[in-house]
Amino acid sequence: MSDSGAASTVPTGRGGPRTEPQALDWSQIRLPGLDGETVALVTGGAGSLGWRATEALASLGARVGVMGRSAEALQRVIAGAPEQIRQRLVPVPGDVSVQADAQAAVDTLVQQFGRLDVLVHCAAIGDSNSDIADLTVAEIDEMLAVNVKGTLLIAQAAAAPMRVAGRGSMILVASVGAFRVNPKGTVYGATKAAVVRTARQLAVDLGPDGVRVNALSPGQTPTLLRKVDEQPGTASGSSRGGDAGRIPLRRRGVLDDYAGAIAFLASDLAAYVTGVDLMVDGGVAVRR
Repeated sequence: MSDSGAASTVPTGRGGPRTEPQALDWSQIRLPGLDGETVALVTGGAGSLGWRATEALASLGARVGVMGRSAEALQRVIAGAPEQIRQRLVPVPGDVSVQADAQAAVDTLVQQFGRLDVLVHCAAIGDSNSDIADLTVAEIDEMLAVNVKGTLLIAQAAAAPMRVAGRGSMILVASVGAFRVNPKGTVYGATKAAVVRTARQLAVDLGPDGVRVNALSPGQTPTLLRKVDEQPGTASGSSRGGDAGRIPLRRRGVLDDYAGAIAFLASDLAAYVTGVDLMVDGGVAVRR
C-alpha cells in the first residue's frame, strides 16, 4: 500500500517529470478553530485515509476518538503513533452501521471531554467489481448498511451534541465514484452518491443550529478499500483510479491531499462553507 511519504516522479506530458509532494508535517501547521479544545471523531480510523486524518487533527491539537470495527486494528495503528499523538487519541471500537455503536462512540467522547466539535466520517467498504447479474443480496445489503445507513446513524449521533453547543462540522467522505462511472461499480457509486445527497440535506437541516455539513470526494487515492468479503481491519483489494496520465494534474493523490481538505473543512477557515461536495481529484471529474 502506498502512502504520502517519500516523493517520486511522475510524467506530466509537458516539461518533464513532476515530483509528488512530500508528506506534511502537521505539527508545524496551525488552523483557526482546531486546537487543544477541539474534540473530533474519525470513523474508519484504522484505514489509511481515516488514520491520516486522525494524525493531522491530533497534531493540530485536537483530541480524537478513533472509531473502527476492529479493536485490534485500532490498537495496532495507535500503538505505532508517536507519543505526542498517541496521548491525544481515544479508541472507540464499533460498527457505524449499528445504531448502538454509533451512539456509544459519540457518548464516549462527550462523557470524557464534554463536547464534540468535528465528525470525519471515513468508514466505508467497496464492492467486488461484480456485474449486475452477479451481485448478491448479501453484497448489496452490506454496502448499503455501512456506506449509507452508517452515514445516517453516525451523523444522527453526532448532531445532538453539536446542536446543543450551537456549532460543529461534519465531513462525510464520499468519492469521485459518485459522479464518474467505472465498469462494475454499481453499488459503490450509488452509495457514495447517497453520501453526497445526505451531506446536502443535513447542511440545510442543521445549519440553523450552527452545524456545518460537507462532503468530500477523493479520487485516485493511494489507499485500499476493504471489500464486502474481507474482515474488518483488512484491505487486500486494489486502490481505485486510472492512469495518472489522464489526470489533469498528472499525478495520483497522496493522503495529505485529502487530509488537508478535511482539516480545512473542519477549521474556521471554512466557517461559511456548508452543503458542498469538495472534489479532491486532481481535476478528473471535469475532464471529458
